[in-house]
Amino acid sequence: MVVNMKIDNIVYHLDSVEKVSNWIYKEFVEEKGEKSLEFVIERFKNRNIDEFPISFIAIVNGMCAGVISIFDNDLGTREDLTPWLAGKF
Repeated sequence: MVVNMKIDNIVYHLDSVEKVSNWIYKEFVEEKGEKSLEFVIERFKNRNIDEFPISFIAIVNGMCAGVISIFDNDLGTREDLTPWLAGKF
């Protein structure tokens, strides 16, 4: 079986935003109860192309198979830790 995989910026695959948002919401956000799924969807819809925050998806055989984001920082107590890999799923 031939596997065709590529990594691309999520802004070029807005059809995958809802799927990715659901993954991230359920894995990292929902339990905290601070943000809604709609908030997460809007954040992914408004990612950047060439500056943080930026998100990349893995596309395997034409289907979204994973996501990772890069932020300036995601730990307010350690702003020196930058850039920050986040939301790997």
